[in-house]
Amino acid sequence: MNIKICGVNFSYNHIKLLQNINLEIGSSNILAIVGQNGSGKTTLLRAISGVLKPTQGTVFLGLSELGKMSPKEIAQYLAVIEQEIQVAFNTTVAKIIELGRIPHRKFLGFSNKAQDNEIIEQAMLQTDTKKFADRTIFSLSSGERQRVWLAMALAQEPQILLLDEPTSHIDIHYQIEILEIIKNLKEKKLAVIMTTHDLNLAGYCADYIALLKKGKLVSIGTPKQVLTKELVENTFQTEVRMIHLPENDGIPIIIPSRIAKRKK
Repeated sequence: MNIKICGVNFSYNHIKLLQNINLEIGSSNILAIVGQNGSGKTTLLRAISGVLKPTQGTVFLGLSELGKMSPKEIAQYLAVIEQEIQVAFNTTVAKIIELGRIPHRKFLGFSNKAQDNEIIEQAMLQTDTKKFADRTIFSLSSGERQRVWLAMALAQEPQILLLDEPTSHIDIHYQIEILEIIKNLKEKKLAVIMTTHDLNLAGYCADYIALLKKGKLVSIGTPKQVLTKELVENTFQTEVRMIHLPENDGIPIIIPSRIAKRKK
């Protein structure tokens, strides 16, 4: 299933947070939304998920308008992992992942238990979380918890997965681990849209990058097309060095040099 954003604007208290956003992503593709803090990354992700209703414009899931779908209908196609997930009770990992099946349960919560268990098992295998299925969520590290949230989302059987800063607050080992799981989801025909402030991690895993600045889409394309010295410096107001390694398929490693002088 593809997702299409057509002319989306969003304002809050007369402040324009998103301005005329147009983009589309199909199955088996990863789109990274990047930009400075306050550029509109999370706002755009929430508009795509249906949490925020655009002031203007339309989001389509396949041929259906997101705004005309019920929350349960949306949840059967689209899963979201927020940057901060609050857990009110210290339950087991297995119970957390099982919550992903709720959108597919029928009236009064009836479900095919055998099918649910099979899907949950597969989600655990994909995220390597089965080994601590009986542990409590509060006993896990931040990196381990992030894999649990991914497993819960995959148990939802989405066709589109939205991730808000999936590698924030975790060390580099878990960052790469999470991104490898995300990259492997392409084999499952998922469309993945993620926000990140790390340009190098975006270049590492994304098929396409959307560059935002002050709520506007500055550029969208492959990592090679978007991660240029001119675009990065103009968008982030920072001088950078671009290091090209033979094994990196032409995608540069970006190192900040110093804060650029702001253009008047």
